[in-house]
Amino acid sequence: MIHLYHKYAPIIFIPAVAIYSNIDFIMDNDADHAITVDNVDCAITYRKEIHICSDEAKQLVRELYDMEIWAFVKKWYSVCDNMHSMCFFKIELKKKK
Repeated sequence: MIHLYHKYAPIIFIPAVAIYSNIDFIMDNDADHAITVDNVDCAITYRKEIHICSDEAKQLVRELYDMEIWAFVKKWYSVCDNMHSMCFFKIELKKKK
């Protein structure tokens, strides 16, 4: 099971460091079960690694969080100061019943 340091939302965009068991998540393309920080049990329906400097990342951050990319990175860094990677993941979730 993967633990995500993010509140539940249908689509999230998080750094690899905010995924507990991130090595398992990165190595196992079939990982399909997650728990969010607000304790929501979810199915992972889609995932994609996206470099934080890409235009796709900038657009996602604007759409999902209504922030500019640099403010978004700084916010994550203030929470996860061991963030050494530019690897972020777009993850689509569906609540399990």
